[in-house]
Amino acid sequence: MSVDMTLPEDNAIAAGRGQVVVPIAFMNKGTLRRLDVEYGGKSVTVLGKKLNSEYALAMLAAAIPPELPLDDGQRAAALEVLQRVVECSTVQAGQAVEAFDEWYAQARRAAGMDNKLADDQDEFGPFVRSLSQHFLFLVVLDEEVESKRVLLKYSWDHEPPNVTDKGKKCVSFSHELADFGFAASHHVEVEVPHGLAVRSLEVAEFYPDGFTSLPVQDVPEHTRSVAHAAIAPSHRFARGGFKVKVEPVKAGIFAFTRVAVLAVVACVVLAQFIRAFDSFFLLDVRWIPSPSSSIILVGPALLVSWMSRRTEHSLLTVLLKPLRKALLYCSIALLLMAALAAIPFTPAIWWILWFIVMFFACWAALTYAKFSKKRADTLDSKKS
Repeated sequence: MSVDMTLPEDNAIAAGRGQVVVPIAFMNKGTLRRLDVEYGGKSVTVLGKKLNSEYALAMLAAAIPPELPLDDGQRAAALEVLQRVVECSTVQAGQAVEAFDEWYAQARRAAGMDNKLADDQDEFGPFVRSLSQHFLFLVVLDEEVESKRVLLKYSWDHEPPNVTDKGKKCVSFSHELADFGFAASHHVEVEVPHGLAVRSLEVAEFYPDGFTSLPVQDVPEHTRSVAHAAIAPSHRFARGGFKVKVEPVKAGIFAFTRVAVLAVVACVVLAQFIRAFDSFFLLDVRWIPSPSSSIILVGPALLVSWMSRRTEHSLLTVLLKPLRKALLYCSIALLLMAALAAIPFTPAIWWILWFIVMFFACWAALTYAKFSKKRADTLDSKKS
């Protein structure tokens, strides 16, 4: 993601040594993997959890409405409540927000503020509550950026979505933009790992009534791993998010699995046909004219080589799992066929094993057919 902003000189937060602290986003609480922030092609320092919490608490303390008359003791109690919200985990967020709401309601009543009017005009309360599920993303820049236009870019590896209906070719995952209303416009760029392609990217604003605005879309005409879209929020506290549909590229394991499944199913069907009319196709001999079992075993070896994988992104592992299962079923079918060709089983045992061969061949075909369906299932990431 990119942040295009101008840092006001009179609002700069000094960090010492000719540097300033800049808040650039709200982020969901939790570990961010492979987080990277760039300015002018160079990496930027990101504050750690402890310093981040200290700055966030200081900002909240400065943002306490002046209409609330707080003496030293009340201010200390307020800072304790705010610190609890800032430092809580997502599991503890409910209790922290409940404690804040109780203190905030008492403080407003003491100030003689009408609750309904206060709620309509309140900006401090929503800001504090949002910090129970998110943290303020702070970076350190040189003070020379003050009063200048700055373009920051940051990226991180999104956690793979929780697949609720596994085995589909095209899946989608969504992500809420916690700081959607903070900017005049929001630009989202999504890059998926190698081996995957973006089918579409949608960015939309969420309305309080549960509906969404008409999404801004990027639907690539050709296969590519990057998509970009931009949208302008309607107001300061607007909520929004994006939804991405991804699918494996058509080359590689996807194409190979299609050929492998078709070949194994055709082999099983042909073998069954020949078995049904063996007196017409086969000579009445007791010897095998060719090392058929050895030839058949080439198949499983080739399939297993495609099932093995190098280090890959976890999202790619999730999406390609059905294809690897289909290859595994094909390998089992071919191994059993090789055993039937090499070992003189009794007719009863032979037919039992043959039905197992047909079962795995059919299961491989069904797994691939299910994966190839066009429908996409929604895989929602955690939302605030």
